[in-house]
Parts: sequence; C-alpha cells; structure tokens
Amino acid sequence: MKIRNLLILIMVAFSNNVFAQNNINLMPFPQNVTKNEGQLMVSGNWNMYYKGEYSPMIQEAMGRFVTRFKNASSKKLQIIDKAENIKIQINKITINDLGIDNKEGYKLNIDSIIIINAATDEGILYALESLNQLLSVYKEGVGFPKVSIQDYPTYAWRGMMVDVARHFIPMDMMKRNVDAMAAVKLNTLHIHISDDEGFRIESKKYPQLHLKGSNGEFYTQAEIIDFIKYCKLRGIEVYAEFDLPGHSQSWFAGYPELAAEKKSYTPGPRFKIDGDKPVNLMSLVQMINTTPTPSLDVSAEATYIFLDNLTKEMKPLFSKAYMHMGLDENNGVSWMRNPKIVSFMQSKGMKTHQDLQNYFAEKFSNIIEKNGLKPIAWEEAFHKGLNKNILVQVWKPGFMGPTISIDTISVNGNSSIISRGFYLDVFMPAYYHYLNPDFIKEKSDNKLLGGEAAIWTELVDESNFESRVWPRASVIAERFWSSNKLQDIENMYERLNVVSHKFAWDGLQHITRVENHIDQFTNTQINNEGKKLLSLITPVKGYKKIMGLMTKPEAIRPPSLNELSDIIPIDAMGKWAFRKQVRLYLQNPTEENRLAVQQTLESWKQLSAGISKSGCLLNIQQHADNVSSISIQLLTYLNAKDDIMKSNIMKQISAARTPVNETELAILDEFEAILTGKLKDLDMSLSIF
Repeated sequence: MKIRNLLILIMVAFSNNVFAQNNINLMPFPQNVTKNEGQLMVSGNWNMYYKGEYSPMIQEAMGRFVTRFKNASSKKLQIIDKAENIKIQINKITINDLGIDNKEGYKLNIDSIIIINAATDEGILYALESLNQLLSVYKEGVGFPKVSIQDYPTYAWRGMMVDVARHFIPMDMMKRNVDAMAAVKLNTLHIHISDDEGFRIESKKYPQLHLKGSNGEFYTQAEIIDFIKYCKLRGIEVYAEFDLPGHSQSWFAGYPELAAEKKSYTPGPRFKIDGDKPVNLMSLVQMINTTPTPSLDVSAEATYIFLDNLTKEMKPLFSKAYMHMGLDENNGVSWMRNPKIVSFMQSKGMKTHQDLQNYFAEKFSNIIEKNGLKPIAWEEAFHKGLNKNILVQVWKPGFMGPTISIDTISVNGNSSIISRGFYLDVFMPAYYHYLNPDFIKEKSDNKLLGGEAAIWTELVDESNFESRVWPRASVIAERFWSSNKLQDIENMYERLNVVSHKFAWDGLQHITRVENHIDQFTNTQINNEGKKLLSLITPVKGYKKIMGLMTKPEAIRPPSLNELSDIIPIDAMGKWAFRKQVRLYLQNPTEENRLAVQQTLESWKQLSAGISKSGCLLNIQQHADNVSSISIQLLTYLNAKDDIMKSNIMKQISAARTPVNETELAILDEFEAILTGKLKDLDMSLSIF
C-alpha cells in the first residue's frame, strides 16, 4: 500500500512534466501565501506535538494526517506530549492572538519545522488538510515546500447537495465523499433524501414511507446517526431535504391519503412517455406543464399533523439546525383538478396554485421553526410575502426565464445560498463552475451566506457517482473559500490535476472507477491510441443528455448507466495541455513553440487507424477520424499556410462539432485557433438540446 501511494505521488509530480516545487498545489488556494526558497524534506521519523485541549475532531484530524504521512513518506510520525525534538507543532490559541478575525482561519508556516496556529478545532482541521495537500515529491524525495500561509474562508456556508433519492448512494461511498469534502474545506452536506423515486431514510413513526417508498434502498436511523458522527469529526454539518409539495410520489406509495389525487402509487419518475417514439421539445414542455404530477394535499389539516410528527422524528438525527422544504417544480395541476382543494382555495381567497404553494410554505416553515429548526426552500418559493426566516436556495439558469437576484432576496429580508452555476450533473467542465459570475464579482453586503455544489442523480448512480462529483467539486469549494480574484484557468487545472491524484491516494475511487469501467467497456482491449482519444472527448454538455433521456419512451431508456458518455471524465485533460501549447504558440510563435504544437498533432495522426485496429471504441470512431484528419491538415497548413486549405479545414472542424453517441470533441476551438490566430473565450453557455 505504501509503495502504491508513493508511486501515485511520483506520477502526480511528473504529470505536468515538472516537479511539485514549481507550483503550490493547494485547493482551495489560501487567501495569503508566501513561497520561500527550498523544501523541508522528510528524513527519518518525525514527532508531532499539540499544545491545546484535545477534542474528538482534533484527535481524528491528527490521526488521519499521521496515516497519510506514513503512507506517503514510508516514515513514522509520532504524536508526543512534550515539545522536544519535534518537526510539527500545533498551537491552539485565542482568536485575538491569531490575528485572523474568522473562527475557521489558521496560520501555517513551513521552514525548519512546521508550525500551525489556529483558534478553533475547525481551523486546525483545515490547516492539517492543507498540509496534507502540500506533501510532495521532489528530486531529493518526499517533503514540503517552504511556505507561510494565512488563510480563512470568504463564505461561511460551503456546501454540497447530494441527491440520494433518484439513485441511492451507499453509505461507504457517502463517507468517501465526505472525506473529499473535508479535504477541500466544505462544511455543509445537504442530503436530498426524498423525491418521486425514493424515500431514503427509515421512519419509525411512519414506517410505510421507507418500506414502500424506497424499493428496499434506504438508510436506517442507526446508519444516519453513525454517519452524522463521521461527518462531525471532519467539520461537516448535515441537514435533510424532504422535497414537497411536488416530488412526492414515493410518499404516497405508503400513505396515499396524503396525495391530492387519490389513487395507488409506486416510487418512480414523475413523467412517463407512452408509445415507442421519442417526443420533441414542444411536447415535452407541454407534458411538464400539464401533467397532473403527484403532489401533497396541502389543504388537509391532517397533512400538517403528519409533517409535524415527521419533523419531530427527523430533527435529532441530523446535526445542522435546518430542514429543506423543497417547494420547487410543482405545476399545481393535481390541485386544480381536485374539487375539494379548489373549494379550499376559494374559501381562502386564493386565485392561483402559486397562492396555495405560498400557503403551504408558510405552514410548513412554521412547523419547522416550532421544532427548533430553520427552513430552507428552492427559489420558486420566493415572493415578497415570504417568511423572512426562510433561507432561499437559488438554482435556476438563465434559459429558464428571469432569475432572482441575491439583492432582491436580501431586500426582502431573506438570506440566501447559491447553487446556480454549480450543478455538477449538467456535465460542464471545471472552468464553468470556476468562472461562476455570482462568485467572481466583488462580494456584496447582501445576505448571501455562500453556496452549495449540487449533484442530482438522474444520470448518476453508485457506479459513476465519485467520478461525476470529483475532482470538479474542488473548484467550487475554492470559489466558496478563496479570493474571487483567482481566475487563472490554466493554473487551476494544473492544481486540480495534482489534487485529484491526491484524492485517489487518500482513498477516493473517482479515478479507479473510470479506469475499471473503461476496461469493462473495451474488454481490456484499449490501446494507446484509445487512451489518447478518451483524453480528448467529453460527454455532451449542459442539459442535452438529461433532455435526451426524458424525451425517450420508457421502453427504450437505457437500463443502466454504462454507456461511454456515463463513464468518461467531464474534463478532457488532453484539451488543457494542448490549449496551453496553442496559447504559447499564438502569443510567441517561436520555433520551439511551433514544434510543441506540431509534435502533439503528429501524435494524433494515427488515432483513426489505431481505433479501427483495436476495434473496442468503434462507436466513437468518427471522433478519431476527425482528429487524425484535421491534425494531418493542420501540419501541412503550419508549414505552408494557404487560404483555400484554411477554409477547408474550418469546414472539417465545423462538421466535427456534431456529437457522436452523446460525446463530443473538446479540442476543436484549439484547432480553430491555429487557423484564426486567436483562441476563443471559453464557452459558458448551458445548452438544453
């Protein structure tokens, strides 16, 4: 195990063709960092001393660091009880002595010894996570760069939403996810624990919720209690979302009397397309707007008694004093078709289903507050009369119509968190999340608390969960923690590549899952040309894949997520290496820079023949053909530029933008830049189809 981990560190060091000392490979990047000359090398066994009162979090954090240190260096790190012959000293001091007005802040200095100062358990935890990331391979061996760091978060709420309802995520995978969250200083886990497809937590008060609403896949209360303790030791607080009044079909499998439409229910998707022909966009939108989707009967007083009892039961299971009510994507059709509910609305002077939803928001939020929790809702709940104590979670992208600004929410008296631009399941590259305009502008004096990355699981299950979340969630964590002035995409990707391998070294399976699935997909017959091609393609971006799935009838939807577009990483790392080469060539067209581009193009000339020969990636053969053909043409163009040739190559590039089996080439803008002399801005658009 130690040998394998050391090899991973070595591969990380060489992955950018430079040793680690050429960069400070931290993510999130510190607020203030000074890089000094030299390294502190690990030679012999080390001692670590903690000056302060031990807590379970401190003991756990130090224990994890000791294990990681041993695995990486093959040296022993011993925790001792006196400050003698030490290499690492951790001091818990007052916040006044620390000089950082933030309880999560810390100072880390690496010189002849390593000194950590922090005022809280969380500060020490984060300092140790940074120290673990700084552990690097140098020419001389394993060690740390000499640096001085003063660090603290920009935002207090740094979260991740995990949907375990659409596809159930096993507990061991949830724990690995939490380890990775802690590594990048996220502090809040939002579990989307119920939806149409599943009610995923045991209820002893209403057992038919999980017995009939989960298809046997749910967390017991004992498992949740153990998990919450696990999270707490890693500085992460957890709260649950019970998405209502829509998104509730699984509830009605066991308690149909709660539904607006009285009938039998089973857990499953809200929208089902009959027949054997896909629908188009217009018919899909009509279906979404007019289908009587399963919804809670919010006119019945018995509904609120049920919710009150359930809230009482669930409150002690979770650690963060919040409960998410949902309140999203409810078209109200089931309500308007129920005469009893319509009569109730008329008696209350309500004219639209939105009025009724506002009524439900007020009632449910009062129940949550009565039970000692704070309510959260998605942005559809927002209106000027909204309970000021409801935290609003913003998520809608611009193509869904007018968006609600954080300032508007703040003026109404509500605090907010943002997930807009942070949806991991729409398969946008890391740079898209990194350049989120809500977080690269100057921080305002509004009531924005921070944000949450979000992973919805219509197209994610346990087979690809880790690779769909990580490492991209790291750049979102950096947006919550670090300065908004950090916008260097090349540097971000270089650090992300190193940190990603560190995650693998520490136990996350995002890389091995991809490798294993590719081996399975190709029957272990993939060759070097195949590996090169896979580094240049991505799944289709935006909502294209989920919309493609939604428009297919049930009978022809894929039974599992094992297509190539479900397997390959979201970021094509080959693109970023090539983009850097092209940028350097365009900025400074020296012989050296031109040769670097040409060598890459030469390496791609044989992709088409190599894929054809292996026979294992024939479903994306067209991509290989395009890369080889365009590379050959560009090599000729670089040596003898010709306008007719340029026009023909541009046509080839345009044709190559057509997706193949829900995958697309990621290097076409770079190909085009060789012809035009200018790199396009990175695409920040979020496509539907």
